[in-house]
Amino acid sequence: MDQSPAPSAATGATWRQRNWDELLANIESKQVIPIVGPDLLVVEREGRVLPLDRYVALELAARLELDPAAIDGGATPSLNDVMCAYLRNIPPGETRATPYTFVPDILKQARFAPPRPLQQLAEITDFTLFVTTTFDDLLAQALDQTRYGGAKGTTSIAYRYNRREDLPGTLDELARQNRATVFHLLGRHGTSPNYVLTEEDLLEFVCALQSGEYRPTELLAELATHHLLILGENFSDWLARLFIRTTRGRKLSTYQDSTEVVADSRTPGERGLVAFLTHFSGHTRIYPGGAVEFVEELHRRWRERNPEAAAPAASTVPFVAPPREIPRDAIFLSYAREDLEAVIRLKAILDRAGLPLWFDMDQIMGGQDWDRRINDNIKSCILFLPVMSRTTQRLTRKQYFRSEWNAALHQKSRYAPGEVFIVPLVVDDLERRAAEEEFPGTHVERAPGGDIEARVVDHLWEVYTRATGTARGTPR
Repeated sequence: MDQSPAPSAATGATWRQRNWDELLANIESKQVIPIVGPDLLVVEREGRVLPLDRYVALELAARLELDPAAIDGGATPSLNDVMCAYLRNIPPGETRATPYTFVPDILKQARFAPPRPLQQLAEITDFTLFVTTTFDDLLAQALDQTRYGGAKGTTSIAYRYNRREDLPGTLDELARQNRATVFHLLGRHGTSPNYVLTEEDLLEFVCALQSGEYRPTELLAELATHHLLILGENFSDWLARLFIRTTRGRKLSTYQDSTEVVADSRTPGERGLVAFLTHFSGHTRIYPGGAVEFVEELHRRWRERNPEAAAPAASTVPFVAPPREIPRDAIFLSYAREDLEAVIRLKAILDRAGLPLWFDMDQIMGGQDWDRRINDNIKSCILFLPVMSRTTQRLTRKQYFRSEWNAALHQKSRYAPGEVFIVPLVVDDLERRAAEEEFPGTHVERAPGGDIEARVVDHLWEVYTRATGTARGTPR
């Protein structure tokens, strides 16, 4: 076997000051997307420190009552090792999907706090979109703790190899909304086998990412046009090549402005991979240390450059993203995407007042029966709040929000005179007369920039209580 040292990557074997300066400048311009792998999720089990996926593998083997001698991988087998041992002799009454049902409870019972590297990444507030190849929620928890005071403000999206899931907007849009988003590229834990436990699962996800039907086109477009930090993935040689090629969406030797940094404990020793990246992917930079060390140093340098942004302001009202589906007895808020900043402030204030506000953050996504979805949502809501502005007055044709407004007007026709269903909210200097023309017979309220008066909140609560019987202050 050839024992000669691996060739240097195109950027050299050392990490220079100018590499850090360039990376930090790109981060501060909000042009970098971290891709987080299992190396950054290290936990402790019975005095042993090990990666989270290895901890889950050991717990899963115990719950499946597998003989340790029947499992490959030694004292710390992989999830694939455990699954292979189980699949060789599936007990009567169980199926190949049975192990997947145990994983959510294993994570719940463990109650791990987010590891320090995840907390450090969450504190770098110039990061908005995070991609993870792990199935746990620890990254979202770190973001919630760091940026939203413990409230569930992070949006989590789980990709599936048999159903298309995608980003709700571009990275620039997410950054303007200050909306931290975690995209689970290889699925998120659940009781169905829609995440990676086996090498076969991994193969299916990789193939789905290449397919025309299930490709997350919005996500891949953002990855292809931004700088990437590929942290702690520990991909094998050819999987690493395929992964980088998939994220770039083009031949790697083609010139491009964006770069990717690879930091893990495996890549620097992969002679074939390093040689390939050196010759065909000059925009790839390999960090000479591990992912944990890289994040530690990145966090330190970013804090030195951004001391005022090291911690979120205590007075910040956390924005809690609405669920994908409208809850029962919700208040439906309809808006144009250009007014989303005001909408987010409105929701934070009304959430704090205890009103169950909901709006559709996925309105730009396709692939669903939108007319039926809109009609079902309008029929199920208790109140309808159209957000109005000079922008909505200008956008008169083929607008998503106008389908919602028309459906709400139709629903209002089924109400008795005097019953309140629609309460328009004007968020800029749009004339009251123009708003009343859109929604005749309604009382228009003002909420400049999303700031809504206590009087209006009280009125909404009165209407909501009359419609549902739920008094203000009732626990939900």
